[in-house]
Amino acid sequence: MTGGPLLIAHRAGNDPAGVAPAVAAGADVIEIDVHMTGGRLEVRHPRRAGPILWDRAGVAWAARRRLPRLEEVLERMPPGSTPMLDLKQGPARLAPAALAACRDRGFAEVTVASRRWELVDALRDAEGVRVVHSAAGARELARLLRRPGDLRPRVVCARRDLLGEEPVRAIRAHAGTVMTWPVDDAGDAARLAAWGVGGLICDDLGLIARLAARRRR
Repeated sequence: MTGGPLLIAHRAGNDPAGVAPAVAAGADVIEIDVHMTGGRLEVRHPRRAGPILWDRAGVAWAARRRLPRLEEVLERMPPGSTPMLDLKQGPARLAPAALAACRDRGFAEVTVASRRWELVDALRDAEGVRVVHSAAGARELARLLRRPGDLRPRVVCARRDLLGEEPVRAIRAHAGTVMTWPVDDAGDAARLAAWGVGGLICDDLGLIARLAARRRR
């Protein structure tokens, strides 16, 4: 196939060592989970760096014992690659600070996403920035699609189990572009592409490599 959805490597940028394999696999975009703590732009998925970490990413972080900084991850990304900053916990200045870190390292194109919509709202008119409003539940998605006027989303990232052919059509009519996560197999990726989904967020770099190879045919 030619063209097709953006291929986004889910959390690949949460470890600096994960950037090169994701780029080599053919990912168009490298996702990075970003928090701000004490003015530092920290890269991690767990909400807090406390004694209890609830997911596998948290256990991996605990084993590392040192949180990478966003700047450290960006330095591993080759020219022409695109970071996707998934903004998590932190003050309002998290968004402009994260974007500034990308600009300082020469990234002209940046994707910025969050379920904290007020964070990405602040970057709506920034040049070269794709702003993504995310939703992980049905009520959250419905609330997002009710946003009026200047707050209306341009790109919506909805969790995979919220989507079907009709929901995708409805979101595209309202927002224009749809992304989704997680995408786990090639058949589902083809189905989503046929529905008009414009961005697939995948954990499996092997799947990204297969989809990228198909796209080049």
